[in-house]
Amino acid sequence: MRQLKEDIDIEARLVAGVPAVKAPARRHPHVANQHGSHSFIVHLITQALNKLNQIRMTEVATLIGTHHLIAGGTQGERLGANDTAIGKRAD
Repeated sequence: MRQLKEDIDIEARLVAGVPAVKAPARRHPHVANQHGSHSFIVHLITQALNKLNQIRMTEVATLIGTHHLIAGGTQGERLGANDTAIGKRAD
């Protein structure tokens, strides 16, 4: 079997500007939650809006789901009336 050769192509001029050892990024020693009550109020508002949106979406979904049932029923009535008119002879 043939040995697979790794396909690594490094261009020296692109890597030349990269330092060999890089120091880790500086971190903030402490990040305080200064607006705790504000975020709680925003959470309550978004939760209420989400519930309203869910109610509206369920109404739309039920209307979309029953549309084919209504259309199918009226189509059947129409075809039934046509069959009756064609099948019966005038007296």
